[in-house]
Amino acid sequence: MARFSYSTVGYGVFSLLGERYRMGRIEVFDSQDESGYQVHEGSYCMPFEAAAKFEDFIDDLETDLPIHFDIGSVEWCNRECASELGIDPELMHNTKTKKAFYREKNNKYAIEQGYKDWDDLLAHSKFGPKNKDNDTSTTENR
Repeated sequence: MARFSYSTVGYGVFSLLGERYRMGRIEVFDSQDESGYQVHEGSYCMPFEAAAKFEDFIDDLETDLPIHFDIGSVEWCNRECASELGIDPELMHNTKTKKAFYREKNNKYAIEQGYKDWDDLLAHSKFGPKNKDNDTSTTENR
């Protein structure tokens, strides 16, 4: 067994970048450190098509000396993702931009499912707003 081992931990991506990228943290463990915690960490932003291979590689990696690599930038990933999605890179993390993007995406999905739009789908699903006038259940029965 080598001195250093590595693992990946995924992040939830709560931005439009998550439409094309998986992000996470690489943790570095040193067998000579008795704390049981990672001794160092780095982050990654990887297109979906490469993420699983990259994570498997890192998770299987063991070395006797520490490693270092630094390529690309999250800003570069953000610009490319914005370009692919047809969004201004400066607005990728803007709340109104995200809301409009997901509204359009949800509307397309709803239409594919045979509904007029997302609101129509929600109105006809068990997850839609509850009509209090037709609610015959009582607090005790819930």
